[in-house]
Amino acid sequence: MKKTITQDEAKNFGITTNHELMDNGEKRFRLLASDGTSYIRIEAPDIGCWQNSHYHTSLQEMCIVQSGWVVFAEESGDEIRFRKFNKCEYFLTQPNVPHNVYMSANAITLTVKFGHIEESDWIAYHKLDEKTKPISESDLEDLVAC
Repeated sequence: MKKTITQDEAKNFGITTNHELMDNGEKRFRLLASDGTSYIRIEAPDIGCWQNSHYHTSLQEMCIVQSGWVVFAEESGDEIRFRKFNKCEYFLTQPNVPHNVYMSANAITLTVKFGHIEESDWIAYHKLDEKTKPISESDLEDLVAC
């Protein structure tokens, strides 16, 4: 017979939650494991928004678009590659590659962080923010690679 696991009991198994309302209006609902892996449901606000650029030294992220669409920006040298992903599509990040995500209004993404996890493996990358955050939603269409 199955039994509900309470939040307090889950902590004994190394599982916790951390939910936040971000500065850009996103709602983030996190399920975190003690080994550094996690699942995050991200809900965009009523207007499209950029997240904060960053990279990871060891972990990877798989981001699945549940609804709406997103643009994934990835820096390589002096170039930025922009790719659009629609509902039911997904992308993977690679270690040591700076990236950012633009979420359309009311988009929902499901992100799984996995791999070889080290502590504090979220490193802000303001250089990419300076290049991506000024880009409007209407300008993204011209930048997106097919």
